[in-house]
Amino acid sequence: MNKLFKIQQKIVPEIVKTAQQRYNILRGIYYNQPIGRRALARILGLSERTIRNDLEFFEKHSLITISPAGTQITRIGEEFLVELDEYIKELRDISCLENKLEKILGIEKVKLVNGAVPVGDLRVEIGRMASQLLKHEIKDGDILAVTGGTTLARVASEMTYSAEPKDVTVVPGRGGLSEDVEIQANTIAAKIAKKLGGTYHLLHIPDNVAEENIYHITKEPTIKKTLEILKKS
Repeated sequence: MNKLFKIQQKIVPEIVKTAQQRYNILRGIYYNQPIGRRALARILGLSERTIRNDLEFFEKHSLITISPAGTQITRIGEEFLVELDEYIKELRDISCLENKLEKILGIEKVKLVNGAVPVGDLRVEIGRMASQLLKHEIKDGDILAVTGGTTLARVASEMTYSAEPKDVTVVPGRGGLSEDVEIQANTIAAKIAKKLGGTYHLLHIPDNVAEENIYHITKEPTIKKTLEILKKS
């Protein structure tokens, strides 16, 4: 933990406590929206009075909207939640642990998900954090290949739309699967491309195609084009 956060904890510990509480509440809204005040209080184990006071604070700063249907987070609120992620990481020494793991594992970047807050599905949190990292790292001209599965489906689902379209191309890294269409590579590639404001190409090949049929299938023009782009990803 850096020096600033240590001083905060010693001199004004209530600020640190309030920050973590509001972080929990904002995440609780994000994962359960639209949600009523009473339900949110029950999920977080807080009093309705505490929830009401913090909701008033969030609404005043345009972080949430409150309607008869319940409370929902705004675009500004989502962006602020990203900033809070990093702040809470510093408070809990998670950033320090990430740096240590980078050195131990010998890899360029490690990102740890804050799983200590009992709100929502941890897989959704992994998707949210991974989508943030992806949007930060990807740049114009990149070709992104994605495979299928529940984890990457979460990444696509939790990714927010880019304020400015990115000149990126997204392609599936494998063919279709005999499973839910929502977690197939083609679906995930299209969804991520749309949220980034880029383009995408689909790969209409069964994932378990017989080897003797591969040569003929890959000569089909649209499939051949996607495979050529995939090689450059």
